[in-house]
Amino acid sequence: MIYLVRNSRQPDLQADLLAGNYRGGKARRRRKGEVADLVDRMRVDAGRKQLFGTQVKVIDGFLVLAPIEGEAQVDARRKQFGLVPLADHLRELQREYQTPLIRAVAPSQPLVTPEKARLTGHWQKN
Repeated sequence: MIYLVRNSRQPDLQADLLAGNYRGGKARRRRKGEVADLVDRMRVDAGRKQLFGTQVKVIDGFLVLAPIEGEAQVDARRKQFGLVPLADHLRELQREYQTPLIRAVAPSQPLVTPEKARLTGHWQKN
C-alpha cells in the first residue's frame, strides 16, 4: 500500500498515510523502511533535504543523491528505521546500477527533469 501511495506523488494522500503509520507514536515494524523512504520522497518533492538518504535518481548517466539534512546523524536515523548504513546502501546502488554516484549540492537541485518540473510546477518561484 505504501508503495502505491508513495509513487502517486499526491502530498495530501502521502501525509495521511504517514500519519496513519505513526498512530501511537511508532511506525509499524514491517514498514519502517518504507516510511523512511516516503518521508524522504515527500521532503525532496517539497524542496527540502532528505533525512534517511533514500532518494537517488539517475541523471545524465550518474546516480545523484539528494542532499541529506544532518548527514552526521544519518546512520543513527537509518538504524532506527531498520536500514543499513548509508555507505553500504550507496555502494549497493552503485553496484546494482553500475553507475557512479554523485551528491547534489543543494535541495534547490531538484531530482526531477526540467520537462516534468514544468508540468508539475516544481520549479516555480514562490
